[in-house]
Amino acid sequence: MTALPTTAKRRRRCKAGHARGLTLLEMILSLTIVALIVALVSSGFNLAGTAIGGGERAAEQNQRIRLATDIMTRQIKSTVGPPYCAWDEEEDYEWPYFQGTRHDLAFVTAAAQSGGGGLAVVTYRVQGTPPQLLMAEATGVDRSILAQPERLAELPAQEALLLSGFSELHFEYLLSDGIENEWFEAWDGREEEELPTAVKVVIDGIAGLGGSLWTHQIPIMVAVTETQGECGDFGDDDDDGGGGDDDDDDDDTGGTGTPVGDDDGAG
Repeated sequence: MTALPTTAKRRRRCKAGHARGLTLLEMILSLTIVALIVALVSSGFNLAGTAIGGGERAAEQNQRIRLATDIMTRQIKSTVGPPYCAWDEEEDYEWPYFQGTRHDLAFVTAAAQSGGGGLAVVTYRVQGTPPQLLMAEATGVDRSILAQPERLAELPAQEALLLSGFSELHFEYLLSDGIENEWFEAWDGREEEELPTAVKVVIDGIAGLGGSLWTHQIPIMVAVTETQGECGDFGDDDDDGGGGDDDDDDDDTGGTGTPVGDDDGAG
């Protein structure tokens, strides 16, 4: 067998070297680079999706708060005061019906959501875990029933979820004499013998809005005119809702009060 020349041997070794595949180290480096690129691209898509989803949730929660605020503002501003008052027949005592605690609020409004509007007892209450704000409306109420919690609780009421997605919600009540203002965590119309000047709604830990604190102040716009008078001047034709007033001829005004003022109640 004829031996190949030295130059031919060198050329064969060079060709063999050029045909050699990737080493293990080169393959690991290539795979690592590809994995990093995939991870960066995937992370970018995830961030974009999270930002879009977070924006949509924030917008949705903001819309829910606006809707709940609009309902509460309209109803609280239209709180019915004198002469339409709760009446205790046994004690012959009358007072503006308004019961408020830190997490519950009940009053008579002239802006009911159900039944095409009109008078209704509205109750807001915070309950559950996680907490939710519920609203209930009961119609067909006369003044004597307002003085009897057990009868009031038996009235059929329409209940709805007003707001969710928060960690804490409470109410505060303003007493103002035009000079000094003082906020209270509870208000009993029977003891105070008057309505508060305003109601403040405080919401904390709102989901979708970074857990921020949100407050809204709602003035109670009820005017008592000379024709309407104070509690006790309201005429009622019902047997159990007379309110201690025997003169029914001239005073049956419907007792809704007169909402006045503008809509700048945001706090």
